Amino acid sequence: LKAETHSQLEFGIQGSLFQKKTNWNMNVFYNAISAIKIGEESSFQAGRTVYKNSGKAGISGLEWVLNQELGRSQRIHFSGTLMQTRLKNDENAETQIPGLPIYMIKSFYEFSIKHFSGLIEYQGVGKQFADTENLVEIKPWQIVSAQIGFTKNRFTYFIRISNIFDENYTSSVSVNSVSGRYYEPASSRNWLIGIRFS
Repeated sequence: LKAETHSQLEFGIQGSLFQKKTNWNMNVFYNAISAIKIGEESSFQAGRTVYKNSGKAGISGLEWVLNQELGRSQRIHFSGTLMQTRLKNDENAETQIPGLPIYMIKSFYEFSIKHFSGLIEYQGVGKQFADTENLVEIKPWQIVSAQIGFTKNRFTYFIRISNIFDENYTSSVSVNSVSGRYYEPASSRNWLIGIRFS
């Protein structure tokens, strides 16, 4: 294997508004990679990953974070990444880098009122590919989860529901799987009931 080389450029700004109740930051980035290493499942031993140099690659994108305080007891968070990736092999064929989605977004609203607290969370991931040739597409997905809790005498009793709308989605991707097992499915709708002590 040849060593990867990276040429990176990043520019960011941040700030706050309304007596620091609104805080934000934003970054623009570009990364040029030569001799990029991409893994694939070994054809000799199932479950083992081997790596090879796959050509030149470029990753450009935008990252952002926004936090908004709503009084003393409520907060909204919104963050995400938009990416454009290019992989050019030795034959100058250009594809998208496998395993990297075109966007990732996360947001949540949380509150705390006396003994009660709650959270509503959204997560979304864009289209990606599971193979270097971009023949196996992983569809975009989005899930919503929620949690409510009650705190008294240092004990917090909570109930969390994940994947409320029972979305069928892929939690992670096995890139270039020779067995064809590219998808690692995530959990369907599930409940968690617990107690925390602090």
